[in-house]
Amino acid sequence: MLRAATLTLLLLSTVAGANSLQFTGHAFDPESGELLYTEHHYMERDTSGALTQGRVIYRGGGSDSSAVWADKRLVFGANPLLPELSFYDQRFGTDLNLTRQANRIVIEQNSGEGLQQQGLSLPEEKRVVADAGFDRLVEREWHALLNGTSIEFEFVAITRGKLVSFQIRKQSQSDQRVVFIVEPQNWFFRMLVDPIVLHYDLAQRRLRRFEGLTNIAKARDGDNFKARIEYSYADEVSNHHAQSAPKQNDGRAL
Repeated sequence: MLRAATLTLLLLSTVAGANSLQFTGHAFDPESGELLYTEHHYMERDTSGALTQGRVIYRGGGSDSSAVWADKRLVFGANPLLPELSFYDQRFGTDLNLTRQANRIVIEQNSGEGLQQQGLSLPEEKRVVADAGFDRLVEREWHALLNGTSIEFEFVAITRGKLVSFQIRKQSQSDQRVVFIVEPQNWFFRMLVDPIVLHYDLAQRRLRRFEGLTNIAKARDGDNFKARIEYSYADEVSNHHAQSAPKQNDGRAL
C-alpha cells in the first residue's frame, strides 16, 4: 500500500542539523465564531531551512477537543510545491494518499468501500501545487506577489482526482500584513466559487489567517467546513515568554 510506504518514509530520521517548526490553527465558524476544530502542525526543516516532512493532527472543538479527528503526514522531497501526503480521517475511517511518480501523480482513496486508484499526468511548464505546497508557492513567489503579479497554478483537488486552475494575487497591504486572494482562473467559476483569503505578516512571511473552504469534511460524503483559521507559532510564544520572564539574580556581579 502506498500509505504504508509513505508512513515509512516519514518515520525515517531527518538530516543532521534539522530543526522543527510547530504552529497551531484554530478554525472558527465565520458566522457564529464557534470553534470548529484545531490543527496542530509539526514540521521538520533541513539546515537550509527548507521543509522536509511534517505531520498535522486535527482535533475537535468545544467538548470534542480531546478527540483526534484526522492525521495528515507530508514528505516534501525535491518538489516542495507537490508534497507526497497521507491523510486519514478517523471519524469516518477514510484514507487518502498522494504519491509522485516521475511526470505523474497517483491518488489512492479508500472510504471503506474498497480502494480506488487514479493517476494524473503533470502538465509541462505549469506550476502544480498540492496541499501544504501552496505555502511554499507563496514563499517562492513572494516578491512577485507583493509587486502585484498574479501567479497562476494548477491545484490538485485530491478528493476529486483532478487539477483545477487557480490564481493568487495581492488584495491589500498594510504596514504589517499583506492579504492575498486565491480564486479560479476561469471568470465563470469565479462567479460560482467563494475565494480563499490569506493573511501573511510582512516581517516573517508567515500565514496568520486563512478564510475559506477547508480540507476537513463536516460529515461522511458531505461538504467541507468553511472557516476562519487563526495561526500561532510556538517559537514566537516561547520568545514572548522568555522576554516577559523576570531575570533571576544569582548573586554574581552584573
